[in-house]
Amino acid sequence: MSFGAPLVLLALAALPLFYLLLRLLPPLPVRQPFPALRLLRDLATPPPPPRTPPWWLVLLRLGAVAAFILALAHPTYDGASPTLDNGAVVIVVDNGWSAAPVWPQITAEATTWIARAADSNRSVVLASTADAVTPTRVSATLARQQLAALQPRPWPGDPARTLGAITAFDSATVLWLSDGVATESVLDDAVAQTAALRNVRVFLPPRDRLPVLMTGVTPVEGGLAVDLQRLATTAERLVAVEAVDIVGAPVARTTAVFAQGAMATSATVRIPGTVSGAGGVRMQPGHVGGWWAVAQLRGRPRVALRAAKDENFPLLSGAYYLEKALAPFAAPTRLDADTSLATTDVLFLLDPVDDPARVSAFVKGGGVLVVYADTPNLDAYADLLPVRLRATPRELAGPLSWQGAQALGTAVKDTPLAGLALPPDVKVTKQRLPEAGPEAVTRAWLTWPTAPP
Repeated sequence: MSFGAPLVLLALAALPLFYLLLRLLPPLPVRQPFPALRLLRDLATPPPPPRTPPWWLVLLRLGAVAAFILALAHPTYDGASPTLDNGAVVIVVDNGWSAAPVWPQITAEATTWIARAADSNRSVVLASTADAVTPTRVSATLARQQLAALQPRPWPGDPARTLGAITAFDSATVLWLSDGVATESVLDDAVAQTAALRNVRVFLPPRDRLPVLMTGVTPVEGGLAVDLQRLATTAERLVAVEAVDIVGAPVARTTAVFAQGAMATSATVRIPGTVSGAGGVRMQPGHVGGWWAVAQLRGRPRVALRAAKDENFPLLSGAYYLEKALAPFAAPTRLDADTSLATTDVLFLLDPVDDPARVSAFVKGGGVLVVYADTPNLDAYADLLPVRLRATPRELAGPLSWQGAQALGTAVKDTPLAGLALPPDVKVTKQRLPEAGPEAVTRAWLTWPTAPP
C-alpha cells in the first residue's frame, strides 16, 4: 500500500487527545423542587461529576477519526502488482510503428510505474525498443521528462536487443510495455533475454486495440479495393479508410467493417472522376500499417467498346483482339443505344454510332475517344480530332506497298505515351495521314522509323 499524501498520517499521533476529549460529556441536569426564589438565592449547589461514555462508543469514535485521517492521506493499493526490489525500476517501452494505436495505454502504464518508483525512492531506467540508446539510471523526475519526449517510430522495434541491454540490472524490477505485435522468432529471442531477470512483468494492450494492417490495394472500376487484416478475432470493428492526393489532402473516404470473428475484410474507395495523379491510401489516425502509395489515384478505367459482334468468325474481328489486350487493365463493355456514357472514361470506336452528337458531348465532357483508320464515318468526328485527316487511308500492307506492314518507331517525348515500351511484333497495316501543317508534327504521339508521323 502506498499513500499520495503520507505526511497527513502524522495526525494519527493526536488520537490520544481525541480520546480524552471524547470521554468528556456534559453533566446531567439536576432535578430540584422549585421553592421560592428568595430561598434559592443563597443556596450553594456544587457541579455534578462528568459522565463517562461506554467503551464501545469511544472505540467507534476513535475509529471514525482514524479512518478520516487515512482517507486524507490518499491511500492506493494494487494487489496484482509485484513488489519492488531494492534495485532500479526498469521500464522497457515498445515504441515501434505498431505501438501507435495503443500508445496512450502504454504511456499511462509507464507513468503509473514511475510514480510508484518515486514513492519508493527508486531510480528508473527507461529503455525504448525502437531507439538505439544505451539505458541508464535516472531519477523518477527525469524519467517523466524522457517519457514525455518519447514517441512511436515509423520502423519496428527490437525488444530482444533492448531486453538484452538491461540484463546488467539483475536486481531490478522490469516492466515490459509491449505493443502486442511480434513474430514468433522475435518473441522467442525476447523471452530468452528475460531468463536472467527474476522480477519481470509484461503489459499487453487490449485485443481490440491491436493494429490493423493494409495488405493490398487493387484498382477496380470506379475506385480502389483495399484489403485489410487484423491480428485478433474480436468483436465487430469499424476502420476508416481514405484516399489522399500527393500533398496528403483527402479526396475520398469509406469505412471497412470487420465482422465478428473475421480476420480480414475489404472495402472500395470510390475515386471521383475529376481526381488524377499520384497519391495514396491510408487508414485514419488510430491505425498503423495503413499507407499504400499509388502511381495514379484512380481505379481501373471504365472502358466502352463500339463494335459489331461477329459470332461466326470472332477471330477476324478487331474487337476480339482489343478486348484481349484490355483484359489485364479494364473490363470493356459493348456500347449500344442504352449504354450511358456518363459512367465511361474511354470509348473505343470501331463501328459508327447512331448519334455522333452523343459521342461529341462525351469527349467535350472529359472523355477519351479512340478511333482507327478504318473506323466508318470518321468524318463525323472531325471537330474532335487534333488534326484534319486526309479522306483516303494509306494502305501499308496492300499489294502495291513496297515494305508491307510497318513496325512502330518511338513514342514522342512529353506525350502521354512517352516512355512506353513498344513491342516489336506490333505492325500497322493502314494509316490515315494528317493534312499538311505544323500540327502534324507537334501533335504526334508515335513516329515511324523512316516515315511521317
